[in-house]
Amino acid sequence: MRILVMGAGKMGSFFLDLLSFDHETAVYEKDPRRMRFTYNTQRFTTLEEIEAFKPELVINAVTVKYTIPAFDEVIPHLPSDCIISDIASVKTGLKEYYEQCGLRFVSTHPMFGPTFANLQQLSEENAIIISEGDYMGRIFFKDLYQRLGLNIYEYTFDEHDRTVAYSLSIPFVSTFVFAAVMKHQDAPGTTFKRHMRIAKGVLTEDDYLPDTVDAGQFVVLSNGDTLRVTLSSGSITKADPLDSTVVIDSYTIRNGIDYSCHYNITIAAGSLTVTPQPVVITVNDVSKEYGDADPEITGNVTGLINEGDLGNIEYYKTNDTLEQIGNYPDTLSASYTPNPNYAVTIDKGDLTINCRNIITRISQGLRDTTGIDACFSATNTSVLPDADSVKTLIDKNVTDIAADEYSVEIKDVAIDSSSCNWKWKRTYTITSTNPVYCPEDSMVLTVSGGDQTDPVRSGNWVWTDGIPSQNA
Repeated sequence: MRILVMGAGKMGSFFLDLLSFDHETAVYEKDPRRMRFTYNTQRFTTLEEIEAFKPELVINAVTVKYTIPAFDEVIPHLPSDCIISDIASVKTGLKEYYEQCGLRFVSTHPMFGPTFANLQQLSEENAIIISEGDYMGRIFFKDLYQRLGLNIYEYTFDEHDRTVAYSLSIPFVSTFVFAAVMKHQDAPGTTFKRHMRIAKGVLTEDDYLPDTVDAGQFVVLSNGDTLRVTLSSGSITKADPLDSTVVIDSYTIRNGIDYSCHYNITIAAGSLTVTPQPVVITVNDVSKEYGDADPEITGNVTGLINEGDLGNIEYYKTNDTLEQIGNYPDTLSASYTPNPNYAVTIDKGDLTINCRNIITRISQGLRDTTGIDACFSATNTSVLPDADSVKTLIDKNVTDIAADEYSVEIKDVAIDSSSCNWKWKRTYTITSTNPVYCPEDSMVLTVSGGDQTDPVRSGNWVWTDGIPSQNA
């Protein structure tokens, strides 16, 4: 049979050892460290592994207060014919849960635990099987417990709870009272030592106390030894510190004797360290052409909790004399208002000054002054301008470039029905001769001739002495 044990605690490990050589077993445990010593069994930490395993029987051996939540977690991943079971000592709510879960179930209670019982000799120990469970499930556990030599009793859920109220609750409460009123004995008697051994064993088991303890219930104080006492008034939670906001001087036992004098409670104040929040101001790199004004410098900020905590952040150039062509690393920075709550790092930006693009400037200059774009037109190929005519046109209309800073050469003449919607074209290469202009840049101007209408400028351009003018 494929059997899944939920929880690798003391009882879960006990059932794994008991079943792993006769069945295919697996254990599901969220804390992998608790499965270090499991043997001859598969170890699962995810629900997907359970789904692939397809267990036929599930034994829920988790802490009693998590029994139902553990079922809720795994049931959606179980086959429809799987039998679910629990070994919880407290069955509160389980009957109603089983009736609506949609799966077969069996509920048992081994009336022994790993604290005191000799797991190798259980003939004097007892086990309860709930009679309201699945028949095949009850047969499985009855056979298992018989092989262990246990005395087996079948009770309903109600009968089980009445039995446990006497056999577990009263001894546990008595142990809590004993532990609360006792103090260290240099020469303890036999009976005292046996009671103390029982108390230590019970108090080292899993803590099932509620998160909030009201008057009349038990609460645990950590003061070197484990102490369980009765809170006489008010309430206390596990999250409450032992400080002036919590009543800590009125713990009494039922007989009314105040035992607070046995303990000196010292509160060791802790320290809170708040470290500065790291903030990074990143300044973006910028570039411009030689002679142009500086572009806007921008950046971004990461890690800031509240906008405005560093005042108005401004970005600037650290050296205003940098105007020559070249790359200037880390010359763009930022200013801000210091704030002790932040550790600010500035990731500086680079400034790059490029050579001037003569092509762009000539093209823009012609468009601004003559309306001529990248294409010129002429009435026929015989009047297509030569290189000197084009240079005359540029010198006349582009005033921010000197005549000796560039040269013009005719590249070729060709028939082109696509460029500028004209038939003939002549291309010119313009090359810079001034080092402030990019030496590798060249420009191709196209002059086309034909009788078609230019859709952009509408009308033909006529060249007179190398200067174009538009026909009416």
